Amino acid sequence: MRIVCYFGSWANYHKIDPFKIEDIDPFMCTHINYGFAKINEFNYQIEVFDPYLDDKKNTWDLRAYERFNNLRKQNPLLTTMIALGGWYEGSEKYSDMARDPKLRQIFVKSVIDFLQEHGFDGLDVDWEYPSNRGGDKTIDKEDFIALLRELKAAFEPYGYLLTSALSPGKKTVDTAYLIPQLNELLDIMNVMTYDYHGGWEDRLGHNAPLYKRPDEHDDLSTWFNVNYTIHYYLEKGADKKKMVMGMPFYGRAWTLESPDKVNLNDTAKGMSPAGFISGEEGVFGYNEICEIQKKSND
Repeated sequence: MRIVCYFGSWANYHKIDPFKIEDIDPFMCTHINYGFAKINEFNYQIEVFDPYLDDKKNTWDLRAYERFNNLRKQNPLLTTMIALGGWYEGSEKYSDMARDPKLRQIFVKSVIDFLQEHGFDGLDVDWEYPSNRGGDKTIDKEDFIALLRELKAAFEPYGYLLTSALSPGKKTVDTAYLIPQLNELLDIMNVMTYDYHGGWEDRLGHNAPLYKRPDEHDDLSTWFNVNYTIHYYLEKGADKKKMVMGMPFYGRAWTLESPDKVNLNDTAKGMSPAGFISGEEGVFGYNEICEIQKKSND
């Protein structure tokens, strides 16, 4: 059994109730991915995302990588990974790097050096997404496989794990991934079955709907639910023993048009104001939802 968790390191900066590495229960998950590292847009090497928080080169740094990997001292069976990328990293520089064999070689070597320096057990590739968001629509799908193949070969002597966060959207899956090859190369496929709906839309919808509702008849609603996503990956040849189904422990939120428009598919104005803990528009963390629920019950 695998329980793969993602740790959003920016929770360290929450003005209220910051979540520190020491708040992590090291026995809750089998694998924890630290989000995030990034790619340097000039030399295409992996690098620390937040030097002040993550690194250990200066006395004033918070040494978060080191503290994170030290969780294994409490639970020796825990696997700690570094996640590379994320939504805000975009796709273009990943596409540029993966297209060029020399840049891929530079990147892969930098990853080995990075994992050795900081002591992670492997890399979680969160390229969002090949062939999309500015990536090369013609060759990204094949280049992504080439990149993973070279990472896999470089990791084998060290025993590093190679995993990836994968899109839940049918159209993105079709354009971004060669599923049989992912089976061959990845140790774990983390399917991001969440963020189906959010404040970027003008209608209310579930963050992670398990099934299509009876009143939904358009193609997007048919595709945009957890059940469809997981079965689509299986249909395309994904190995269910390597798949991990994502679960969001946060909520998506909207600014309502009026107090009576609170049902699914009602129109809305867009994202809600920033959460009072997370400070992010359109998102409420689990802790914020608990506080809101507590106040509503008082």
